[in-house]
Amino acid sequence: MTDESGISNNVIREVTQLIVNGKKYDACVGESLLGFFFDNGIYATSVNLVTKEERFAFCGMGMCSECEMIDENGLVLRTCQTRIRQNMTLTSRGM
Repeated sequence: MTDESGISNNVIREVTQLIVNGKKYDACVGESLLGFFFDNGIYATSVNLVTKEERFAFCGMGMCSECEMIDENGLVLRTCQTRIRQNMTLTSRGM
């Protein structure tokens, strides 16, 4: 299907499995992790080690580190700056 300019508006997105703290989701490769979290009601990316309070993104641009999670390779990722890739597994820091 094309619009009046002749440009196709059919976008085919590759779907993959994303595991967040042990829960499985279907997600689109290339989508922002933080955007995915908002869309799917995931509002805890880490836990304060002292108070055990759940934490979530604050600035949304990579400065505050509140959105950091750990991937399947043990790397710490800022979810506001990371796109979904094939078969990602993420764990909240402190959980």
